[in-house]
Amino acid sequence: MLADDPVLALGRTLARAQASGAPIAAAEALSTDLARERRARAEDRAWRRCAGRAAVGDLPAPAFVLVGIVLVAGLMGSLGLG
Repeated sequence: MLADDPVLALGRTLARAQASGAPIAAAEALSTDLARERRARAEDRAWRRCAGRAAVGDLPAPAFVLVGIVLVAGLMGSLGLG
């Protein structure tokens, strides 16, 4: 997994730039790409967590409506209104 480590990738790019005398623009571009990828992964994780909780959170609402209808119907039936 060392090949996937963004810090090592940035270090290699900086070392290459220092040894060759190349401008640091390549390192800046790599840093920007790594930050973009990290932000995208974080947003994806957050989206998946929120989407899962929203679906679970929506489930009890129909149950409350159903219980309310049953209670009202039962009350109406016991009072002879139904």
